[in-house]
Amino acid sequence: MPASPTQPWSIYLPKRLWPALAALLLAAFIFTTWCGIALAPQLHQPLGLMSQVRIVVDPGHGGVDGGCSWNGILEKDLNLALGLALAEELKQYKAQVKLTRTTDEALVPWGAGGGSRHKRDLAARLDIARRYEAQLYIALHVNSGPSHLGGSLTFYRQDNEESRKLAAAVQERLSKLVPGNQNGILPARYMVLTGLDIPSILIETGFLTNEVDRRFLTGAEAPSLLAAGIAAGVAAYLKGEVPSSPTLSSYQPPCDGDITSDLHKDIACY
Repeated sequence: MPASPTQPWSIYLPKRLWPALAALLLAAFIFTTWCGIALAPQLHQPLGLMSQVRIVVDPGHGGVDGGCSWNGILEKDLNLALGLALAEELKQYKAQVKLTRTTDEALVPWGAGGGSRHKRDLAARLDIARRYEAQLYIALHVNSGPSHLGGSLTFYRQDNEESRKLAAAVQERLSKLVPGNQNGILPARYMVLTGLDIPSILIETGFLTNEVDRRFLTGAEAPSLLAAGIAAGVAAYLKGEVPSSPTLSSYQPPCDGDITSDLHKDIACY
């Protein structure tokens, strides 16, 4: 049948060929979609599509190093509980996860080697991330300070935009779980952040010295709630969904080149 004068672009196609055309169009759509995924920057694909993304989760302290404490509550235990929960949560997104520790152990015992045990411990954590060829690094800690300070904080590698984006995406979720006057993101020169060439963040889930934070952090549901929030933030970052989390200006990190600080002396600054 010739094209209609009012529709010069019309093309007649016998009905018997319609299924073949539909199959051809479907194949073309699948091929172009696959190419788009395969060629996209690896660290900006949705986590659900990224079975090859390698993430190191680092529960701070362990063994002889208890971290900060409050009436028998040890930071190292809270960090480990969250680390285990976060690893499982990230695996639900098909990510590959490596924990720096899965039990109450110190990566470097007292008396092993020379120099500062804390520095050697941090170096061991970095070595795990390098050997695993990690693409993202997440350190987990609990804060301490004057009792009026509360809320979650996420530190990111100074002068690294991808680390800032990751911190912002994660902190947006944490601020809803642990609200307080210290919620926000901050650049830092912590050894575990500057020692890796990948997007790296250090999360302070709350203040053990703050009554409200402490009640939440020691609750039975805290590990699963925090893990779900952090994992959702990581997924958002990988999809390019980055919010504008506030960058704090009033908070001073307890360690800024002074590794003798009583607060977070394990997080040496360099």
